[in-house]
Amino acid sequence: MGKRSAGNEGYWNRPDETENTLTKEGWLRTSDIAIMQDDGYRRIVDRKKDTIIVSGFKVYPSELEDILVRQLDIEQCAAIGIPCRETGDIRKHFREYAVGYTVPKVVVFRDSLPLSNVGKVLRRVLRNDELARLAMKSELVGPNNTDDAA
Repeated sequence: MGKRSAGNEGYWNRPDETENTLTKEGWLRTSDIAIMQDDGYRRIVDRKKDTIIVSGFKVYPSELEDILVRQLDIEQCAAIGIPCRETGDIRKHFREYAVGYTVPKVVVFRDSLPLSNVGKVLRRVLRNDELARLAMKSELVGPNNTDDAA
């Protein structure tokens, strides 16, 4: 949380978002998740809404993204949480560098990623696109059939 500046009255025509983000005491809920480092500094690791829950454990997308960018010849990536049973080949790489429950179940490659005006990956757009794709696939396959082709 941080103290908001004077004049910030909230989101335009979105009272629900304003109520969830700004407190009556003038604090701004950033939804940033930070850890306290050994040297006493805090390091922001991700945003609360982007946290992926796997069997009750919290997985921060930025940690998975860092593993790919640092270890492989990947220029840009984004990790999102989607309920799914599919598997991907790159999971073997994650097992070498990440804790078991953080290993992605699915890896999707795209030619480009949706970006904000300041160049940040828009994970919510990716998540919505993937959920829509899964819903459409579910409708085509039906509840009792499976289609392993992804």
